[in-house]
Amino acid sequence: GNSGTYVLNTQEYNQMQKEIGKNTATAYSNLMRNSVYKSMDDFEKVEALSKIASYYENQFKNDYARKNRISYTNKTYNDLKEDLQKAGSWKQYFLYEDAKDNIQDLRKKNSDKYTNSSQKTEANKKGIAQYLSGIQDLTDVQRQAIWQGYYTSETYKEVANRYGY
Repeated sequence: GNSGTYVLNTQEYNQMQKEIGKNTATAYSNLMRNSVYKSMDDFEKVEALSKIASYYENQFKNDYARKNRISYTNKTYNDLKEDLQKAGSWKQYFLYEDAKDNIQDLRKKNSDKYTNSSQKTEANKKGIAQYLSGIQDLTDVQRQAIWQGYYTSETYKEVANRYGY
């Protein structure tokens, strides 16, 4: 098709349904068994499951296009694929997303509380180090990966040690 739409034959369609179904079911099952999922509210659970289903649907489209030499790019899928690879699993991916949200909240509170930028920065460093050290499901390497999204002048470990976390 010259419109950018490709129609799958019956065999390809059945293969797509099978692949997406298998990958999605495995991811759902793994995610539902962990503490990250259990701590989500209903809206976050629906959002997480929807993101997983969409990911595997787009993964199939991407693979199909590549196998058939069709030009296809999906930036949302590519960005999510990269984030998922960095995280290592859906559990870690959603743990990272939750951590980013909580860190943003913490930084906002400190921004409202402190006018002096060096006090604000130090309060943020202390708060983020304390928050990250309290997440049992993260390794120090993963804590550092999240930390680097905010600070590069000091490592997570340096700040955590300074404050005894």
